[in-house]
Amino acid sequence: MLGTGTGRILLPLLKADVPVIGVDRSAPMLARAATRVRRVHRQRGHRGGLPLVQGDMRHLPFADGSFATVLAPYGV
Repeated sequence: MLGTGTGRILLPLLKADVPVIGVDRSAPMLARAATRVRRVHRQRGHRGGLPLVQGDMRHLPFADGSFATVLAPYGV
């Protein structure tokens, strides 16, 4: 998901067991998302974390074709 921010849109996907990677350029926003993700994982008894990547969506650190679907909510 591009423009993950604090994870508000990411969390329902996580709760629905959708495999997802969050990307945002803001370290403080990703830190807030990580806190929220950890909380959901604890509530669900999961270990590990969700991949959150700090990066610029104009230059993603993934190979072309790595994902079947890319979300960019709010016209990011």
